[in-house]
Amino acid sequence: MEDQITPIVSFAICTHNRAFIINKCLQSILEQKSANFIFEVLIIDNNSTDNTKKTVQPYVKQNPNFRYIFEEKIGLSHARNRAIEEARGEWIIYIDDDAILDGNYFEELEKTIVNYDFDCFGGPYYPWYPYGKPKWLPHDFGLKQPIINTTGYISGNDGFLSGGNFVIKKDVANEIGGFNSEFGMKGRGIAYGEEDELQQRLLKQGKKIGFNPKLSILHAVLKDKLQIRWHLKSNFKRGQTREALFPLSRNVLFPIFEFFRSLIGALIKRVPKSIIQFFCSQNYYIQNVFLDIFSPLAFYLGAVSFHLKK
Repeated sequence: MEDQITPIVSFAICTHNRAFIINKCLQSILEQKSANFIFEVLIIDNNSTDNTKKTVQPYVKQNPNFRYIFEEKIGLSHARNRAIEEARGEWIIYIDDDAILDGNYFEELEKTIVNYDFDCFGGPYYPWYPYGKPKWLPHDFGLKQPIINTTGYISGNDGFLSGGNFVIKKDVANEIGGFNSEFGMKGRGIAYGEEDELQQRLLKQGKKIGFNPKLSILHAVLKDKLQIRWHLKSNFKRGQTREALFPLSRNVLFPIFEFFRSLIGALIKRVPKSIIQFFCSQNYYIQNVFLDIFSPLAFYLGAVSFHLKK
């Protein structure tokens, strides 16, 4: 792409130590059907220590509309904000580095931009398992269900857009102040909430958020998510995020009450129910027993920890 040609959309692939899989994402962009819009691809390297730069350099050299950008500040929100600074397009499309675009992604993207007046929109994602799927993992794990069945507006009441398949006008992203760096992944650390928090601000300012159920991606379920400890830590972090964004109380007392109520529920209900199901069901494994008993406790413990850290 010549420098004087302005792209309509900028794909932002924010990445940290994902050299082993990022090529799948980049290749899926190149394999799209020809677009009626000019696009660029920004590879935002969030201070990776692996071979990310070496891995993506062939794409940058062979495709003039691909750019490699190094962001030193660790944190997904920092990387996403760097993409806002660097993007030349009118729209920024955030795609996770372990995602694969659906073959009709460009077509659906163009339809949505042309036919709707959204300030921000997104779509669903479906799981793919590069390392296989354990039998104990829930069948819907890694699935972002369509919020609505046809393209239209969403209010946040039925859920927010995923940040891994997220489209926003650059001007709106600048106006809103970008992503809050207090939220979101930091390196390998699990954290959530940056896209939900941004969408809360969008709605408060009267911006229009949309959803297109056909604007889909495949999202990898990587090795760390095939381990029990990841699921427990994820629930802990989700509890923290819930209290940060949607607090049920202003102090720690209510989350403590929730935790002990869940503990009692585990002792008198979840433990016996899980044990019976383990011995009576062919598709219920010891990992499921462990998660069903302890996941709610991890969530509420996360909510308690949020208030104790304040």
